[in-house]
Amino acid sequence: ERQWQAGDLLRTRRNNRHLPVGDGHVRNGDLYLVTAVAPEGLTVLERRGRGWAFLPGDYVAAHAEHGWAATIDSAQGATVDVGLVLVRPGVDREHLYVAMTRGREANHAYITGDTIDPIDRHGPTPRPYDDRTTTVEDRAIDILATALANSGAQDSAHTMRENARHRAAEQTGHAAEATAMMEAARARIIPAEHTARVAELTRLREQRAHLDGERDRHNRLAQLARTDLAETPRWRRGLRNELLTAITAHQSGADRTFAPAATLDRGITTLTRRVEDDTRQREQQRRTRTMRTEQGTTGEAYLAPAQPAGKAEHLDLHAMRRGSFAIHRDVSVRRRDRDLERIAEQNRRIHHDRDHSRGRDDGRAIGI
Repeated sequence: ERQWQAGDLLRTRRNNRHLPVGDGHVRNGDLYLVTAVAPEGLTVLERRGRGWAFLPGDYVAAHAEHGWAATIDSAQGATVDVGLVLVRPGVDREHLYVAMTRGREANHAYITGDTIDPIDRHGPTPRPYDDRTTTVEDRAIDILATALANSGAQDSAHTMRENARHRAAEQTGHAAEATAMMEAARARIIPAEHTARVAELTRLREQRAHLDGERDRHNRLAQLARTDLAETPRWRRGLRNELLTAITAHQSGADRTFAPAATLDRGITTLTRRVEDDTRQREQQRRTRTMRTEQGTTGEAYLAPAQPAGKAEHLDLHAMRRGSFAIHRDVSVRRRDRDLERIAEQNRRIHHDRDHSRGRDDGRAIGI
């Protein structure tokens, strides 16, 4: 897609060992001067004096571009007569130094402002400037000052280590603060006697772990003494007696840990049950408070009597219970009244039937 003619600068973008140049080959980043153009390719001259080369058309189409301009990274190490540097916001001082030291005779920096073509929607977001108070020189100075203040160099190993230590110290401090806050919140919620039992349980467990460590130490030393005793000849009676004494002492020390360990185990079991009971008690209290809150909400919805506009009455749990008892009492009274009415109606029917039967008997007798 590029038009080439003699006198153009060409930059190769891929290594190719099949294209010789002097005593080497075409490499990525090489700069050439086009001397002749043919349908089969280009005849070029390497700018560093390595010699002539012929670049086929397929290589030129895929891996060649004009060499009039290059990125700062690709131009690193190159030397030209005059360097023209396009400086845009975001460049750091290391890249700016490399770009401004490529030219032998002169180096010029062309600083782009933050204004871009409004049709180009893919460019960087321009920084807002007040055109009434900011001049072009001010913008250029601001871009250069920002570039000089911005470093893109990687930190050394010592700096990275110190930064890591600093971050670790900060994280440890934040974790300690969070733990302290959690402990303070837990202390406000958990009763003092519950906290005391938890602390006592922790202390007993630490003592139990210490006894286990002491027993392991005595057993290890006794085993070492037994090994030395087995390797000691019988004629060295003094050393053997010392080893036997050490074995006996360590065995006795290990045996002495069993009684305190059993006592601690009983205390740990008892305190563990107490702590579990405390936990269940706090959980039950929490559930009770939750249920009371929910019952209070539903009680107001179903049992609250009608109130005039602008007035409201808060019903507590006792009022709810009294209202529920009143409802049950009214239901019982109505049931009793209905039963009494049913009994009275049955009595009236019985008396009516009895009187009617007596009247028919009398009439039959009179008729006779």
